[in-house]
Amino acid sequence: MLTLAISRVDITTSEFAIAVLPKVMIDSKTLTPALVEECSINIRTQLKRRGCELRLRFGDVELPTSPRASLVQMIERAHRWNKEMLRDNDQELSAIAQKDGVEQSSASKLIRLAYLAPDIVEAIIKGRAPVDLTADRLRRLPDFSADWNEQRKLLGFV
Repeated sequence: MLTLAISRVDITTSEFAIAVLPKVMIDSKTLTPALVEECSINIRTQLKRRGCELRLRFGDVELPTSPRASLVQMIERAHRWNKEMLRDNDQELSAIAQKDGVEQSSASKLIRLAYLAPDIVEAIIKGRAPVDLTADRLRRLPDFSADWNEQRKLLGFV
């Protein structure tokens, strides 16, 4: 039924425009046509690069995507390692990482992901992380603050 209301859709790198037919537009109070001529709904768009992929953003909102497996796996691993270290105080991170085939230096960087703000973790798991937040970028970040507001700024959630 919605396709009957749309006469044209134009997508460019900077705009998404939908032309709506007037005969389908009905005033909800009087149940009469509300428009005399065609109207257009325009939404600002932007192409954002994420690794080798391009994402289309509408206004300030990126279309929902599936979670990026590499990011989710990194966070899962960090939480698992953190739990193992808390459960067995004698076990060092190097031993835990070695079991997973990860070098000590990489493990030290990855385990800090166990302390990301809960809303950041939720966004990553639900596929709503900023376009430019990649597993590679997280790996290369210098130490980041334990302050959740600072994390949000650094990772592009603000």
